[in-house]
Amino acid sequence: MLSEEEYQDTKRQLNNITATAKLRQKIRRILLKKLKEHEYATKFNPFEPLPHIQFFINRTTTEPILQQIIKAVTTSTEFTIDIE
Repeated sequence: MLSEEEYQDTKRQLNNITATAKLRQKIRRILLKKLKEHEYATKFNPFEPLPHIQFFINRTTTEPILQQIIKAVTTSTEFTIDIE
């Protein structure tokens, strides 16, 4: 999140870009992205993922580990399976 001074400075820079057309577009895009990220940071709380444990299952996975995974899955309400 930008401080109030950084926010005002970014807006001022956006209104006073003096460069060639191509460079002006690049600078404008960067400054607009910075302002948009600031807007999101002030509107929304940061994302905090749920605690999770990854299990990698393959042919060498032991039976006790598989039983532990089965037990964890039966008590879980959400889980993801990725098969690649």
